[in-house]
Amino acid sequence: AGSEYGGSTQIRTTLLSTPQRVHVFLMKALLLALTVAVIAFLTMWGTLVITHAASYTGIDPWALNPAIWAHLGGVTLAGTLTALIAFAVGVLARSAILPLILITPLVIGIGDFLAGLWVGARYLPPAAGAALYSDPATVGHSAPVIGGLVHAGWAVILLIAAGIAFTRRDV
Repeated sequence: AGSEYGGSTQIRTTLLSTPQRVHVFLMKALLLALTVAVIAFLTMWGTLVITHAASYTGIDPWALNPAIWAHLGGVTLAGTLTALIAFAVGVLARSAILPLILITPLVIGIGDFLAGLWVGARYLPPAAGAALYSDPATVGHSAPVIGGLVHAGWAVILLIAAGIAFTRRDV
């Protein structure tokens, strides 16, 4: 989303072909969410199958138990919501750099580190999203439902703000 505002001004071409900004914004967000959800699910599922097949532990790699399916769903949802947050920040900033600077360090572990030091950090998006697939007792995350609601809340609020900004400001 942020890269469209670069030197080539691709956003102008997009809005000339489809001037209804609300539809453009919603379709971008929807397509991003679907793409990330499919890629996140297939990547994590494939990783589990390959890991079980290569480890020779006697576990059938194709028969995942319900707990693993729940964690797989949590990872998929967390990844999708994080991508939507990065999309919204990119739209607000009109740049791809700010989402990289803000989101990447949190996703690669600083969010978990901060959650271990300060209880309030559990409500940052990556730490809240990690609650969807982590054991709350071991890492210091919130309950999965609370984490999911907090992460979704961040995504919704930022998407609303980005949508308003996208529809109201000049290209």
